[in-house]
Amino acid sequence: MRRPIKLQTKAHCYCDANIQAIAKSLVCDVPKEFKCRFVEEVRALFQKGTMTWFTYTDPTPSQKSVAEAVIKNPAIAEKCRVNLFNGAKEFEAFLKNISDPSQLSNKMLLELYQDYCTKYRELYLWGEPIAILVKDHLAEYLLQKIKIKEDLNLLVSPNYTSFTKREEMELLDIAIKIKNDSTVKNKLIKEHTKKWGWMPYDYGVTTWNEKHFLNELKKIKYPEEELQKIEDYYTNLKIQQKALTKKLKLDNHTSKLVEAQKALAILMDHKKEVFTKAHLSFRPLISEIGKRLCFSLNQAKSLLNDEIKDALLDNKIPDKEMIKKRIKFSILKVNEQGDYAYVPEKEANEIYKELNGKNQKAKIITGYPASPGKITGRVCVITNARNIKKLKKGEILVTYMTSPDYTAGMKIAAAIITDEGGITSHAAIVSRELKIPCVIGTKNATSLLKNGDIVEVDATRGNITVQHNNIDKG
Repeated sequence: MRRPIKLQTKAHCYCDANIQAIAKSLVCDVPKEFKCRFVEEVRALFQKGTMTWFTYTDPTPSQKSVAEAVIKNPAIAEKCRVNLFNGAKEFEAFLKNISDPSQLSNKMLLELYQDYCTKYRELYLWGEPIAILVKDHLAEYLLQKIKIKEDLNLLVSPNYTSFTKREEMELLDIAIKIKNDSTVKNKLIKEHTKKWGWMPYDYGVTTWNEKHFLNELKKIKYPEEELQKIEDYYTNLKIQQKALTKKLKLDNHTSKLVEAQKALAILMDHKKEVFTKAHLSFRPLISEIGKRLCFSLNQAKSLLNDEIKDALLDNKIPDKEMIKKRIKFSILKVNEQGDYAYVPEKEANEIYKELNGKNQKAKIITGYPASPGKITGRVCVITNARNIKKLKKGEILVTYMTSPDYTAGMKIAAAIITDEGGITSHAAIVSRELKIPCVIGTKNATSLLKNGDIVEVDATRGNITVQHNNIDKG
């Protein structure tokens, strides 16, 4: 009997154009470009805004084959990075065209929507699949050469300022400027908000307004020192990497693979930046479609592309009650031809039971050590970025995977534990920048741990030991 294999869980996701484009890219575009089939059929379970990607085809053989291709030719990673950066410029220019689609005819609105879908899918191919396919297996290969995980983590940390860190540095610069001239504060914060307000949006969480940045500004006590600390991190990182490379006497090929792993980290960061902006730009487009069909935003985001086409051109409006059911619980499948279909309700319920069987409490949970250190503390499980404010300073953040909307919490967390992610993931990179312990890729920490559990995080070995279960708090 085939059993479902979880790939990834995301919050604030509905079956909109973005998710449909990703699904088609994984099953149709990846095989053509990377000469392997990632999955024959991908499925997505939707439940009140939370989405879980899963499949029945073990992706490991495909991941290994692509990793072997990159090991043989490290330039593949750099090719993806270059294509993403170049394509992103054109895509962002296109996004400016959809700020106000209200004056368009139904036909023109549909054409704009279809253009968005096409361009999103074309760019996505370079932004994430290669990292998904390669990350773990390339790390395993490099570990055979470098031996010590902490050394590997140091070597593959990119000498690249992530967009979250760029925003932080620019806010520190504002703090320095207003110390000398307070009259420029409002102007600078307004400009900063316009430039960076999109950061926490992801697939539809929230945006930051001027009040948010003003509050962040109040927290800054010594901007010059904090800015210098960040600059020193990147300077020291380069020095440490150079010294370690010399000490380990890495051969030329291994050095190229280390650079390939860095390129994947840079690629993932830029991908998150570009597509977060895209998701926010997409909002007025899908909102206008929903308005014309008398659907709410989330209802409109649960329509298949063909349903939108039929509704706008032929006035074939999908049944609203059916859409509500989709949002509450549904499973969509995309076959190897790229055709979409919803799984019948009875079958969907059986799949859900298989995916979410009861987990037994584990004494030790294992994952990959992303940022070294050992600490004991209280767990706070956050599976929805809207709830990140529930995390208290000094608690251990446990989540599916982190993204920019988790940044505020990551800064006050004592340690980070994620279900997913590789050594070039957002959680891994940010935790190393913050110098806090982090264990990634545990698979099931969010299921096994509860709010209030006391755990020891040994992020040098990748172990989480449960010392006390708080069974009263779910």
